[in-house]
Amino acid sequence: MNRLLVNIYGLVPKTLKQSLGQSKILKGLRQKLLYSKKGFKTAKVLVNRAYGNHLVSFNFVASIKIASKVKHVGIENTVLRNSLSLTDLYFPDRTDLCVLDVGSNFGYLASVWADSIASKGNVLAFEPNKNLYGSIQKTIASNSKFNTNFKVFNLAVGSKKETVKLNTSAFSSNTEAMSAAFESYAIDMITLDEFTIEHQISNIDLIKIDVDGIELDILKGAASILRRNQSIVIVETNEDKNIIDFFKTIDYDIYDMKLQLFEGNGVLPLNVFCVPKTLRRDAI
Repeated sequence: MNRLLVNIYGLVPKTLKQSLGQSKILKGLRQKLLYSKKGFKTAKVLVNRAYGNHLVSFNFVASIKIASKVKHVGIENTVLRNSLSLTDLYFPDRTDLCVLDVGSNFGYLASVWADSIASKGNVLAFEPNKNLYGSIQKTIASNSKFNTNFKVFNLAVGSKKETVKLNTSAFSSNTEAMSAAFESYAIDMITLDEFTIEHQISNIDLIKIDVDGIELDILKGAASILRRNQSIVIVETNEDKNIIDFFKTIDYDIYDMKLQLFEGNGVLPLNVFCVPKTLRRDAI
């Protein structure tokens, strides 16, 4: 039934979806179709897609809405294309990369990386939302090839080790806006520096951070990683110019969504793609 809903949802025009989502009269029907008492309904779809020279094929489990979008048009396509363009440039012909995906959401980006640049390496995803974490677990279980190179941790990531309250009012990794939460619970927060020491991870090639507002805290908690590694870092900016300043202080080049050098002037890109200058020099 859920697979049928994925196909039906994909056929509905975007404008009609928006109208249905805003309609109070149809709210009950929408809730019944897309949600259960345990949360959002999930569906498994087969992904066959090309990102540049990388062909990926895997089963993906997500909410009806996200599964439908992945099946028909994909999600985060620009971020994925850019990430693979950069890894192809600086780590050519390698499929053994170590990738950290912080704020993995449903784990689509992590799944693509696990089936391409890290197929013989490791993807470590961090998702504090227990429902999203459960969905990623289902994706991993649905792909035998992910059993050894793709792991997900039900942890929040920040600038220090502590316990925080998580807001699960949306499909996000938000630890703020508690007044809007329909469900909240305590979750352990770690730093990437501490995590890599504890798990004896010595080399990290790519880090993606998308956590709805605390990206700078996570970067501060990864200061040792960034000093000792030549890690490419993708960060959602959330209009925080301090992120740009942070990367400038650690001698990184910063690129926008078109992979054009961003000098820090003007409107911040939605995401920035940051490359250590030492890595760029080594590649020349």
